[in-house]
Amino acid sequence: LSVPVETLSASQIEEKERQHPTKNEGDEMMLFRIPIISRRSQIYESAAKLLASKESQAFPSHGGRSWNCFIQISDNSGSEGHSSDLRPNAKNKSSNTEKIPSPKKQKNSPASKGIPLFRWYRNTLELACLPHLLEQIKPVEGSYLDFLQNVSSGSEVDEEDELLIKSSVDVSRDITICSKVAFEEYLTPVIERIWISPDLLTFRIRKKASEHALMLFSRDKLMDRVLYGYGSRGVELKPVKPMQEEALEAG
Repeated sequence: LSVPVETLSASQIEEKERQHPTKNEGDEMMLFRIPIISRRSQIYESAAKLLASKESQAFPSHGGRSWNCFIQISDNSGSEGHSSDLRPNAKNKSSNTEKIPSPKKQKNSPASKGIPLFRWYRNTLELACLPHLLEQIKPVEGSYLDFLQNVSSGSEVDEEDELLIKSSVDVSRDITICSKVAFEEYLTPVIERIWISPDLLTFRIRKKASEHALMLFSRDKLMDRVLYGYGSRGVELKPVKPMQEEALEAG
């Protein structure tokens, strides 16, 4: 696949943003380099917030409290963007940083040098590989995204389920030829993720965070069933005397 790549100056970006969206329709079939460090940092910040939002939705809540995810996006040319101004403390940074898989680049491809590419989307510039980064985030069992996927596959929806669907944030992005080329053939930014659980533990490895989330989720289900008489979907159960072991575990 071949997609034209153009370098944009600050004045060119400002001019395009002032124009009516219809005048930039042709730009959606192009990729762009942005040499301005501060502008790339702004775009990285927007992308980091979207990734953090999807990561948070991908984990089941615990006791009415949601998971959070701090994300930092950076490149090797000095640009950096964060999902939040407050960086959580996480020990052993060097040994516990998870490497997010990226596609294999061909030898002598443009990915070996330069900076990540950007695309024009919804009349604004964004990280071109963002749709693929979002697609890599898979829901943990019992999470909002997991629930929404089950709904889309044809399961029944009640009144409470509809409220949950409406309250979830849509962070999806369209995958295009431009995004595919940018993701597979060009440099992708460095992404650092720190997950913060509802009980305020931090994780740098998603598998560890997922295991902890499932443990908290199973604890919530046990308490709902034994103490309050509700099933995992909020359905009221028939009165039954709990086993002594379950009662002690539920507290």
